[in-house]
Amino acid sequence: MNSLQDKLQTVFNELPIKGEAALKMRRALIVQGLFRQAIEQVYKEKASYILSHINAVYILKDKETNDKELIIYADDSLIRADLDARQEFIKVALFSQGEEIQSARFVASRGNMKKHHPFVEIEDIEYDNPQYLVYFTQTHHPLDEGQEAAVEAATELIEDQRVAQSFSKAMRANLETHN
Repeated sequence: MNSLQDKLQTVFNELPIKGEAALKMRRALIVQGLFRQAIEQVYKEKASYILSHINAVYILKDKETNDKELIIYADDSLIRADLDARQEFIKVALFSQGEEIQSARFVASRGNMKKHHPFVEIEDIEYDNPQYLVYFTQTHHPLDEGQEAAVEAATELIEDQRVAQSFSKAMRANLETHN
């Protein structure tokens, strides 16, 4: 069975989007997908709660040593503390997906970063909570027909329905916020 990374690589090779922007978008979506799966593996039924407090995830590679560092921005100190306590489990989960991490850093989200919730599902948004409503209405723009077609074409190539659905949501969210 191919890894998530291999499947996403295949899908992105078929997309009409090219260049450095496409490479960055692809890597960001891959990192988000890998991180989501790792958190679901480590936290099981509590994963959605943990993910709702994550504001950004990066995997940075040191140019000299090639060591990779996982950087997680979270808006809740208790979540950061718990992630820190379980960082070795998260690293093992990421390693099982082909991403070897040497170190992890957990950073407090500040300013506008607190408004960013890449792992919150649309159906989980608390519409009566002004924080979510303001974020959603200010940053999400509907996709045009070409973007919808690109998402559909990319999703059709993924055999696993769960992965396809997650990929579609991630790609739509990325395109909606960067429109």
